[in-house]
Formats: sequence, structure tokens, C-alpha cells
Amino acid sequence: MTFDERIQKAILDSKNECHYTPKAFIKMIDDYDGAKNAVKKLLASKNQITDGLTKLCMYGRLDLCIERIIFEPEWHDMFSKEELTEARNRLKSLNYDVSNLSVEPLNTKSNNQNFIFNLSLEQFLEVLKTESIIHSSDIPLLKCFIEEENKTQSAPQLTSKLGYSDIGPVNALVGKFAKRIADYFGVSLERDGNSPGWWRIIADGQEIDGTFYWTLKENLIKALNELHILENKPTYWIMPSNEENYDIEKAYLKYHTIDWHQTIKKIEIDDIVYLYKTAPDQIVRFKCVVTAVNKKSANRKDVDCYRDSSPFENKDCYMTLKFLNRIEEVFPTMQGLQEVGIPVIRRLQELPEAALQYIEKCENEDRNIQRFDGNIPTDIPSDHWSIVGGDEEELKEKKENEAKGLSDSELYERAKQQGELKPKGHVTTTSSYIRNAYVAEASKRRANGICQLCGQPAPFTDKNGKPYLESHHIIWLSEGGSDTLDNTAALCPNCHKKMHIVNNPDDVIKLQLINKQ
Repeated sequence: MTFDERIQKAILDSKNECHYTPKAFIKMIDDYDGAKNAVKKLLASKNQITDGLTKLCMYGRLDLCIERIIFEPEWHDMFSKEELTEARNRLKSLNYDVSNLSVEPLNTKSNNQNFIFNLSLEQFLEVLKTESIIHSSDIPLLKCFIEEENKTQSAPQLTSKLGYSDIGPVNALVGKFAKRIADYFGVSLERDGNSPGWWRIIADGQEIDGTFYWTLKENLIKALNELHILENKPTYWIMPSNEENYDIEKAYLKYHTIDWHQTIKKIEIDDIVYLYKTAPDQIVRFKCVVTAVNKKSANRKDVDCYRDSSPFENKDCYMTLKFLNRIEEVFPTMQGLQEVGIPVIRRLQELPEAALQYIEKCENEDRNIQRFDGNIPTDIPSDHWSIVGGDEEELKEKKENEAKGLSDSELYERAKQQGELKPKGHVTTTSSYIRNAYVAEASKRRANGICQLCGQPAPFTDKNGKPYLESHHIIWLSEGGSDTLDNTAALCPNCHKKMHIVNNPDDVIKLQLINKQ
């Protein structure tokens, strides 16, 4: 991992976890020809606590700021003592524990070896989360160690278990895995005899009766277990569904499973496949699990879903997909996927981690606003609730119509009575939130037909001839926001969708300021 890659990862984590994108710093990276020069420019200003640093401190995520990142061993010596001191002082002023942050150079042979041969649990967790560190061939090797009670193996034992003819490939596997860890931390070792002894990064060693044995480091074992790396986990894929050829919506509603052309041999049973609907929708719509692979022929029970079967005919390999879920409102979009590393979707392809996190984030948000399908809570006064969806749709409409029939003064009085009462979640298979009909209607009347975000008139009128706007909670109910007028805005459908997909912090602040006017 390069320093630029490390900074890009921190920017992405900040966006996903703290809803904060450091736009000014991103521009500096471009203006100053890379992250290193941009960081040095930032640190040249003494005692400057930036807005970004303050926001990350509010979220308790100073580990994502450049002032903390430059103390990581692989980047530490890229910066001068003065720059490190400035970064340390900024962190200290925000009450961050700086007792272990040294401003003295680390890059000496003894310090390098002492560091790399004694990695902490946190350091192993950090490096193992990097996609390029563990290769598929490392998994069976590490399992051989973990399956032994004392976590100890010799090269001849590993050679036999892994099916090699001699110990050469085993020694290479151990050494290369350890060297990738050293490279990640920017540490090089001088040769000690015939070998630099990379294995000492991941194991302790001893000779017993003429045979040399490796014992995995305790912190490495803990990290492997904590990250569930050696468990059999599904691979996540994404695949296009062209509406011109196949009606995937009809297939979802009518069939439990469908057979699809399998273009990649390594896909396995229990892998997860997301189906992306191509233009004009350009959204991820369905989540499926693979239940059969490498089929020589396809079950054509879904023949009525084909608009043009030619792309699916005469294929030599098929897989069976079982529908698991349909994303109803908060869709992962092509634009969103492009921002996390998927420029285009033309065929079945494996999902990178950032793209998977984006899709799962949308899924989780979508679950929070899905249909309510349970009993009405009895511990909330009837004036304080309306039901979202499910079998209670009729009751919801009744409450909304009641709110629409009130005068402005009556409506605002009912809405204000909501106060800081937090909406209660009714837990079934998903979390749903019970919302106040008076607050929703009052926010729309207050907007007077104008979207509070884009400032444009409502795009159309409803069946009663009134401007169509949607009520939106500025701080989402799922994140602890209150169901009050102060936390509610009236948005056009486009801006409402934008807030649920992007949720730009600048837009959140804008809506909050508008409500305070």
C-alpha cells in the first residue's frame, strides 16, 4: 500500500462512517501532486485545527485524520521531526492520547526488526484487512496451523498436508506471506545467512530432534480469528440484467429461483450475486444466493420472462440463483458504484470491498424504511402515531387525511405537541419507525410547494391538485433523529432520494439552517 492509497482509504472511511468528505484536502492532493505534499502543506501552518479535524474528533474518529496516520510506522519517517511535532500538538489539543506517538526517527535496523518481529494484535488486524495481503493459497496453509492444538507445524508436515512433492513450495508460501506483511509496513530485512528470515514476522521457530518447527504468533492467531478469515465465506458478485432481454421484476414476483448463464467457473454454491438493472434504471435491485453451479442445461420455467432469449441460448454452463431480497427504495446506483471503483457493469464480476460496503449500506437503510407488518404498539397515544405500510395502510391513510383536514393553526399545534418524543421501532424481521402524521403534513405546508433543498417547485401535483413533496427526517430516525418539525423537511422526490443515497453533510446543514429561519 502506498501513502496515497492509505490516504484514499481514510477519505473513503470518513465518507462512509462519518458522512464527511474532505473536499478541500482532496483538491490539495491534486494541486500539490500527491497526498504526501498535500499533508506537508497542511502541517506547515502552526497550531491550525481544521474543520475536518474538528468533525472527525466529534465522531471519535481521529484515527482517520492525517495527523494520526503519519505516525503509522510505514509513513513515519517520510515526515520531519517538526512536521510530526505539529501533528502531535494538534492531536494533543483535542485530548487525543499521544503518549505513544514518537517524533524521533524509527528507521534503524534494530528498530525495524524489533517492530516487525513483534507486531501487536492491532497491527495484525490492520494489515490483514488489506485485500492484497492474504492470497487464496495462504488459507489452506494457515488452516494447517490453526487446526493443531499447539499451532505448530514443520515444513515436512505442511508439505504432506498440502500435497506438495518437496518442502520448497511450503517455504516459499510462508516466506512470501510474511514478506507481504513487511512490505505493507515498509520494513526491509538484511539477509541472515541464506535467508532474511521473513518467517519470523508470523511465527516463532525452534528445532526439535533435527526438525525445525514453526509456531504461529499468538497475535496473528487472534487477528485471524477476530476477522474470521479462515472461515468459509461467500464471494460477492454483481451481474447486469438487461430489461430488453429479460423481465427480472416479473421473474422475482413469479419464481423462487432462476437459471442464468455462468460466465465464471470459480463461482461457488452459497456465493452472493447482486443483479444490476441496466438502463434506463441503472440500479442494483436484487440480491440472490447461488444454489447450483456448472449446470450443463438450464431450466426454462421462466420462458415467459424472456423478451429476447438469444443472449441466453446455446450456453455451455449455467448456475441457479435463488432470490433473497429486493431493494425497494434506497437503491445503489451506477453513479454510486463508479465512486467506489466499478466504472461499468457488462458481465458477472467480483465486487471489491468498497463497492460491497456501499451496496450493504444502501440495503441497511432500505430495511429501515420498509413496510411495517406487525401489531400497533399500545404504549403510544393514538395522536402520536401513524403506521407505515403493511396491513395497516388503511389506518395510515385515515391518519394522514385527518391531518390534511386540520386548519393550519390546529395542525401546527398538533405537530408541536410531538416535542422530542422519539419514534418507537416495532421489530419484526426488519426495523421500522412509527411516524407522526401531523409533523409530516405540517412540514409540507410550511414548504408551500417548494422543495427545501433544491428550491424548485414540486415536480407535479397529487390527485387532489396539491404540490407533491415528501417528508424527510434530516437526521434519520434510524440514527436517533427526532420526529419533530425542527428535524423534518419537505423535499421533491429527486432530492429525497438523493438524501437517502448520498446524505451529503452540507445538505444536512443547509436543511437544518433553513428550519431555524
